[in-house]
Amino acid sequence: MITTTNETGYYKFTNVEVEEYYLNFTKLRYEDYSTELTVQSGKTKEGISISKQYSRSSILCERCPTHFM
Repeated sequence: MITTTNETGYYKFTNVEVEEYYLNFTKLRYEDYSTELTVQSGKTKEGISISKQYSRSSILCERCPTHFM
């Protein structure tokens, strides 16, 4: 899933399956930023704070790889 932030850094993903994800923020001429996110059933996740420098940046949301023992 890919989205773009607005001028204030706000972004939204909808209809996301329950899972662990990586959010990867990228913007030309800025260092990339990544964080992990766990989506729970019936919950809305808000308040993942990013620096304003990532306004109008691209966000890639991808599932975390399965960990094997």
